[in-house]
Amino acid sequence: MSGTPLDVFIAGDDEAARRQVADLVTSGGLNPVDVGALKHARELEGFQLLHMAMQTRGGGHSWASTVKIVAP
Repeated sequence: MSGTPLDVFIAGDDEAARRQVADLVTSGGLNPVDVGALKHARELEGFQLLHMAMQTRGGGHSWASTVKIVAP
């Protein structure tokens, strides 16, 4: 997926603030993924902990790996 913008997950209770962060992310050439309310931060943390665990255990994953959401 070379050349595909990396996803940046955004959570927060202030919708206007999430839009501002999404605009900043987009201006940096990345892809904002708005997951909604701040209560979803816990899920994002768990998701990223899993990704880091995969990076440290090998299996073809390295610290240069990333997560990409792909919709059919």
